[in-house]
Amino acid sequence: MDICDQDLEVYGPDSGGLIEAWADEYIPLSPWTHVSKRLRDELRRRLGALQRRPRTILSAVFAGPLPPRADVENYALYNVGGRLASATSEGLRFEHRPKSPASRSGRTFRHSWRYQPVEAGAPFVSWKEVRPVVRWRALQLSHFQAGKEAGPVWYAVRHGDVDGYEPRGPNEVFGVRLTLHAPHGRYRSAAAAIKGSIDGAIAGFQAQADFSLARQGSQHLAVSLGVPAAEIYESLVGTDRALLGVADRLVDLRGAGVQWKPDDHECVAAELRLEQISGAVCSIAGQISILESINQTPLGAAAAPGEPSTPPAIA
Repeated sequence: MDICDQDLEVYGPDSGGLIEAWADEYIPLSPWTHVSKRLRDELRRRLGALQRRPRTILSAVFAGPLPPRADVENYALYNVGGRLASATSEGLRFEHRPKSPASRSGRTFRHSWRYQPVEAGAPFVSWKEVRPVVRWRALQLSHFQAGKEAGPVWYAVRHGDVDGYEPRGPNEVFGVRLTLHAPHGRYRSAAAAIKGSIDGAIAGFQAQADFSLARQGSQHLAVSLGVPAAEIYESLVGTDRALLGVADRLVDLRGAGVQWKPDDHECVAAELRLEQISGAVCSIAGQISILESINQTPLGAAAAPGEPSTPPAIA
């Protein structure tokens, strides 16, 4: 049932799997107000009703202002939560649109959400890829574990064969497209792998400014990656592949391990395609590109299944 009241509007899913919502509040991790909890529960229920559509991935667009240095995937996906396995079995993408469009009733809200199955590799809704920063074909992932994707992906792209181009300039935002090749049964949903895979890919093309913290973090990563700590330290602080710039704390200490903190708040659009393989070794291919805003693009302009699209990430 559609909702249109003073606090929010929520619609769908329709026959094409489209879900849209508008509200003045965004959905935090916690605590929730009455409105944000109501919105979260409605989106969870509707997303859980989406079924797998062959050869499509789920697109999630969050529109409106974000807190400083916030990651859009948290507000488009993780803070919403719910069951996404069916809709994201072949892939998932997210993006941030700075300004929320008018709602279906013509009202103005601070925030909006849009979920829809689209073809993998389809153009982003609000951003145009203007030039590549780096691209790479499938790189083998060693010590790769579900839930701990960032470290192995970082090491693979930091040391693998990549084609680097012009570095990111000041104030430029970027987008990431990845293809993860994983054995059958390793992942039921791309939602489980997208955060760590994207963090690792971005971190692979940044350097760490805090040398002391990098040295401490390298000790933890040496254990999980099976690589000498000295090599990891040099890879963290080295600038030879820092095409996305330098981060103060690329890795930070957290409990008995590390937390990856690349500048992913500058990543305003990302896509992860999940390809099931018969082999036992995971690999990842991808591209990172500089993006420009498409201000005139309406929120509903995402390519639907069967419509022409741009080429997908290198496989």
